[in-house]
Amino acid sequence: MDSKEIKDTRSQWLFDPGALWKTPSIVFSSISRERELLDRARGVEFIFRVGVQLQISLTAMLTAATYFHRFYMRYSFGDFHRVETAGSCIFLSTKIEECGRKVRDVANICMSKAQGIPPVPHEEETPELIRWQTKILANEETLLEALCFDFFVQHPHALLSDLFERLHKDCDPKDLNEKHFTLQDYAWSIANDSLRTPLCILHSSSTIAAACFAIAHAIVEEPKHTTLQERLSECSGLISSEGNEEASFHNGNISIIDAVKFFNVQPSELGDAIVVLLDFYHFQADYIKTTVDGQVEFLDQILQVAYPSPSSHEVHFYRKNIPGTEPGSQQLETLKLSSGDGDTPTHLTSDGGQTPKDSQAMNGQD
Repeated sequence: MDSKEIKDTRSQWLFDPGALWKTPSIVFSSISRERELLDRARGVEFIFRVGVQLQISLTAMLTAATYFHRFYMRYSFGDFHRVETAGSCIFLSTKIEECGRKVRDVANICMSKAQGIPPVPHEEETPELIRWQTKILANEETLLEALCFDFFVQHPHALLSDLFERLHKDCDPKDLNEKHFTLQDYAWSIANDSLRTPLCILHSSSTIAAACFAIAHAIVEEPKHTTLQERLSECSGLISSEGNEEASFHNGNISIIDAVKFFNVQPSELGDAIVVLLDFYHFQADYIKTTVDGQVEFLDQILQVAYPSPSSHEVHFYRKNIPGTEPGSQQLETLKLSSGDGDTPTHLTSDGGQTPKDSQAMNGQD
């Protein structure tokens, strides 16, 4: 990856959207863009499934998912299968986030999930389990090199927790109602889904947190008298060096303007992050509608959110590049979600989640 494609000199892991149009998988393995985006989403879904069975912390799962996205900015899916890489990311993240698991346990659950077989009992050892352990350890060495031993990750979930904790602290409890808690749940679920997209290698955690809040706010806010674009336009000129100390929620109401102040993010970058998330939901809309109850209403509400204007057509990497089409146009055709290797695609969005009442969950105590 060329150094000029790095988006922020403060981090080697923030790229311009154009970098996703020429990743190692696309350039060196001739893997299609839609295939890579699907493999990224499915790899993260695999991490979540394995992490839940291993009973590791939410933070460790989020960190593993971030490592997964970073790895494939250096290496190709054609050379490293997503489930084996996912296993190495989980194994490393449990050490970094201090909820360590033995390599045998990680390999056993990865093998079980990937092959659809029961885990091997503790007193037994099989050649396939040994192969998985060996592969996870070997890939971990490559992962460490790909990460340049840079293990620090800040997650949008922690920032969302800070936002809602501040809301509860500043306002009178009688001003809080069901809408506030619905807003929290939606923002938290969208934050989970954001890891299934490459947002963590495009934008800061503050921008992602603000985007998750903005979409949730657009769903919950009644009446919907203004569009997201209009609300973002109202945020111009609000950014300051003071950061989140400017935001105040004493009346119990919280707006996108409040979130922009709290997270101290640029409205243009916030708009781009929102576009990526909305494109992701449209990308897999046909499939999620056939999944479990409780998913459809949430998705339908998101699909009704009007797009803000992106800064560049490259932000629409979930859409087909149609020559002559106006950048940012709703007429751009959404890429089709397809497994391509014979297995059945599953839904790639969160089943929902509860915002932690305090910071314990984000400190590995969940």
